Amino acid sequence: MRLAFSNSATRSLTFLLLFLLVAVLPPSGNSVERVGISRAASMVHFDVFSTRVSSDAISGWENFIIGTVNRTTTIETRLVNDIDAPLNDVEVTCTSYWYEGNYPDRGHIIFREMILVDLPSGKGSSTSKIVFRWTPTISGSYILNISAHVPGDARPMSTDPIFLQGKKYEQEGKGYFYSGVWVAREYWDCSSYKGWVGTSDGGSIGEVWRPVIHPRGEQEDQQHSAPWTFWAGDIVNGTAPLNGTHSLVSPELDLEGFSPNPYDIEIGGRRPQIYLLYRYRGNLTPMGDGRGKLYHLISTDGGTSWRPLNDSRGMQIVVTGSTPEGYWSYITRPPAYGSNPLIGMDMGAYLGKKVRLRLDLVPSGLNETGVLIDDIVLMGIERLEERPFSLGPPSKVGIDVEPSGTVSFSFNVTNRKWRSDLVLRFEAVNASGYLSMERDIKVEPDVLRIPAGTVLSTSVRVNATIPKGAISGPGRILVRAAGGGYDRDVEMTFDVQAVHKVISSIEGNVQSTIEPGTPIPISVLTENTGNIRERVELTFVTGSDLAWDRPRRTVVLDPGRSFITKGNLSVALGSPSGPKKGFFVISPIAMPPDQEVLARVVTGNADADWTVFPVTYTSRQFHDIRLISSGKSHYIDDPPEEGNLNLTYNLFLMNSGNGDDEVSFSCSDLVSREGMTLVLPDNITMGANDTRVVDVRVNIEFPLPDGIYNLTIMACSSGAEDTSDNSVELLLIVGRPPVSRGIYLLNGSLEVRPENVIKGQDAIFFFKVRAFGYLQPVQFTINLLLDGVQFDTGVFTSSLIGVKEYQFIIRFQDHGTREVSLVLADAMPLPVPGGELRRSLNLTIQVHFIEIAIDELGLDGRTGWDLNRTFSLGEHDIQALVRNLGDMVVGLVTVHLTVQEVSEPENRTVIVLNVSDLGPGSSSRLELRFRTFRPGTTYHVTLSFQDRGLWKESNSTNDLQTMVVVIGEEEPPVPFWRVPMFLYITGGVVLIALIVLSYLLIRKGL
Repeated sequence: MRLAFSNSATRSLTFLLLFLLVAVLPPSGNSVERVGISRAASMVHFDVFSTRVSSDAISGWENFIIGTVNRTTTIETRLVNDIDAPLNDVEVTCTSYWYEGNYPDRGHIIFREMILVDLPSGKGSSTSKIVFRWTPTISGSYILNISAHVPGDARPMSTDPIFLQGKKYEQEGKGYFYSGVWVAREYWDCSSYKGWVGTSDGGSIGEVWRPVIHPRGEQEDQQHSAPWTFWAGDIVNGTAPLNGTHSLVSPELDLEGFSPNPYDIEIGGRRPQIYLLYRYRGNLTPMGDGRGKLYHLISTDGGTSWRPLNDSRGMQIVVTGSTPEGYWSYITRPPAYGSNPLIGMDMGAYLGKKVRLRLDLVPSGLNETGVLIDDIVLMGIERLEERPFSLGPPSKVGIDVEPSGTVSFSFNVTNRKWRSDLVLRFEAVNASGYLSMERDIKVEPDVLRIPAGTVLSTSVRVNATIPKGAISGPGRILVRAAGGGYDRDVEMTFDVQAVHKVISSIEGNVQSTIEPGTPIPISVLTENTGNIRERVELTFVTGSDLAWDRPRRTVVLDPGRSFITKGNLSVALGSPSGPKKGFFVISPIAMPPDQEVLARVVTGNADADWTVFPVTYTSRQFHDIRLISSGKSHYIDDPPEEGNLNLTYNLFLMNSGNGDDEVSFSCSDLVSREGMTLVLPDNITMGANDTRVVDVRVNIEFPLPDGIYNLTIMACSSGAEDTSDNSVELLLIVGRPPVSRGIYLLNGSLEVRPENVIKGQDAIFFFKVRAFGYLQPVQFTINLLLDGVQFDTGVFTSSLIGVKEYQFIIRFQDHGTREVSLVLADAMPLPVPGGELRRSLNLTIQVHFIEIAIDELGLDGRTGWDLNRTFSLGEHDIQALVRNLGDMVVGLVTVHLTVQEVSEPENRTVIVLNVSDLGPGSSSRLELRFRTFRPGTTYHVTLSFQDRGLWKESNSTNDLQTMVVVIGEEEPPVPFWRVPMFLYITGGVVLIALIVLSYLLIRKGL
């Protein structure tokens, strides 16, 4: 028992260990290579040999397929895999385009169906048969297109779709077009007459045209409707008639429903739009007197009279001779040019008529089979209305409505048979100006979808909400229906009743202090919020010396319109101080003269329709000193080498204030130079509206550098406030151009910020430029050189005078010592005036770099790891090494240590570790004891930079270290029966029991 128990426990323990080992190992499932192909055409292709089209009606004609209306057309194909990987959910789409002789109009899709298929792995593998079924409802010509879309492909469809039955016809000077898949209106499989009539004139009895099985009982594979065919002859021995005329007459063929623009392939380079096709087989040996031929005649009067059916050359269409043994031929006609026969009899000349055809068999008289006729088809492009729909009149006109009311109309839409699904969109495209077509007008439905070939009449409803400001009188709404390349409008009318409402408002400071000569802007807004035209008058009346700079005015306002009268209120210079009051009056009716208006407003007798806005101001004393120069410039073209010179500037001083003023003078020398002395006038007392002439004298001591000198003279009022133009700028120009002007770099002004330039970060170089001698700012160019090589060019604009600071921004990609130079590109006069001015500036800098690397990451002193190694459960030391590879001290480096379980990614621990003051070339070792490892668990341990703070690395390829740690299972507890104490106690008990048992046996004499 003990041995059995041990074996069982051993097996269980082994199974458990194998299970845990498999659980902790990463899955080893098969991987599927992602195919990096961007074109579906490079991944799949269609099997052309298994691609075919057939119809429930008729098919297999030369170069194209023929089906009939309301009979199913089947399209079959197969998709082939071009790569060595499986492809799932490949979209295979079949589309039928309406075709009118030119390249298919992709805007008219008659049929579209998409099928999802899976391709097995392996180049050359293919899907099973892919089948589309389409039931056309309109006769005419179509092109079928099959294309594939592989999921993930950049293009929506492959670039090499298959055009089925798209025979290519070259047109001289017109490119090419594709023949289409024809859908016929009428088809006879010759299994019964179905409206055809057989008659005979002469010959033996029973030789009339009739539906029969092949007269000789032969099975014809190429005969679609085998075994039935039309034939005239002796049914017993299978021979044709020997004499007489045997006629096969068609039912009445209505050609009115076909396209009104027929054309022929030999004329327009395209197929006819109306023609008759049939197959024939047999032999007719041509003989004299017109024997041995099958003639074609046509009647437009129901069969009363007949005339030959001619081809494009004016010759009657005749069939004679023999077809190859076992083959069927097609009825053909000769082209207008060339010699290759064309399939079918052109019926385009009889468009719009009802005709009957007659086929007259005149036998040769020989013992022949005769002619068999089968698969008779009448084909043509069905005539469709150019306008696919029509609109009825609105249900109501001239409805009375008030503003904020609602009007409702409706009109009928009747569609005509159209070649594809017709989508009609309805929207309001025009309306009375107060109506918002997006907000106020709603059309239901806004989209109407009508299936192809159906006729539908439906009602469209229009609801309109009339805004409050709608104009009084007649209104209109124009609704447009658009679809099928055509649009049409319906106009609806209503009448809006009259509402009178004029409102006014005033904007500006209407109660404040006013200074003489200083205008106060005032705006008056008048709005017509009613819905009829209003005549509005505006005037300003006052009993003081307030003045309004706009005359009395009359404005006619349409509904919803407004006008703003902008003007200024003012009092004249010298006006006495005190209160000033006036009134703005707006009225929708005529007002009396201003004096009467003022009197009625002041006495409280203003008309009820008037709107009155009072304005009140207080006038106070003001100061206004103006200084004007009669000559602002003095020129010294040939300055003496030494000596003195006195100049005088004549200025005009005016006191435009309303009281006495004490005026003083000062000067601002914007270009301070030694060698000039200014003599300003003494203080002057001026009365109101007083004018004086004052002189400013300048004493010049030579030598004086050439240039332009600016002197600003200011006249200062004694008043507390002075907003007048009380300064004038004087110019002193010494020397001749260009010496007297220039733009120069200021010596010592080139500096870099921040002081420590770091590779990969922006360094800003500041410099200063002095400009003088220009009457307006000018542009100048400065070239930036690094180590003597031009690096950048900057175009700057100078200040008018004085010194201005500019900057260049450089991001260095290499570290080390660099020479930075600025050079003025513009030609400058020599010598440079003044030692502080330069044409170039130089600066030597040291470019530093920072690069922090995580060199090592290990567990318990191991820097590498092995997936086969399992760490025991318990505490483990995690070590990391961070190194500074740059040439600058980094104050603080922050790294994140992340311990994350593989099986439960959300269970992770993130520990932030910091390294301070890491010097160039030095390293710092980080150690951490991690206590929270769980048994039987695999961890990803990652050390990474999460936030670099104010420093950036120039190389970020060593920002992360990671390792995998596998923790073993927890040691199972020792069974209690294996514990030494248990063994001692058990052994003692057994020993005592044996002693007692031996004693008892001895006592009994055993």
